[in-house]
Amino acid sequence: MYKRQEITNSIIEINRGSFKPDGVGGVNFYDTDNHKILPINVACGNKLLGMLQLLMQSNAINKSSYIIIDEPENNLHPAKQVELAKTFVQMAKLDYNLLITTHSPYMLQALKTYSEYESILKDKTSFYFSKIDEETGYYNIESVVDSNGNLDDSEIFKNLYSPIEELMKIDNDLSLIHISEPTRHLRIS
Repeated sequence: MYKRQEITNSIIEINRGSFKPDGVGGVNFYDTDNHKILPINVACGNKLLGMLQLLMQSNAINKSSYIIIDEPENNLHPAKQVELAKTFVQMAKLDYNLLITTHSPYMLQALKTYSEYESILKDKTSFYFSKIDEETGYYNIESVVDSNGNLDDSEIFKNLYSPIEELMKIDNDLSLIHISEPTRHLRIS
């Protein structure tokens, strides 16, 4: 079972360093070799992790808190997204209340996989999909968990993957055009 300190340590590991108060109302980032890096020189994704780390360390987040994180994948490498999702699942397992929105298939798949791995998928997690109502133009938020507690995320992943599939189709079409065009040589006399 994960504890608060283990979650904080996990965040520090993902971030490859930690944020520490500077004593005058600000914070600085210190990498794993304890080199000081000013926050202005730290990537946005790492700042999000640092904020979460500081909130956990200061006990500002507790089990009655609601932690709302909008698109935590922004400015994070996919591997770090997966690690962060694992940390979120550890927090959920400890009964922290998290609301996470994402457009990242990496984040979504990791949240699903680690929730299943930690045996909290049916008890402590819910998944929703926001889609537009063609008639009204408004977005509806719909659960993608059936009455038996099973997750049907196919529509979500279809939506997330459709842009790359379209690009792959175009790329494939371009490859076929280049292959089928005969090579022409221009000769200037």
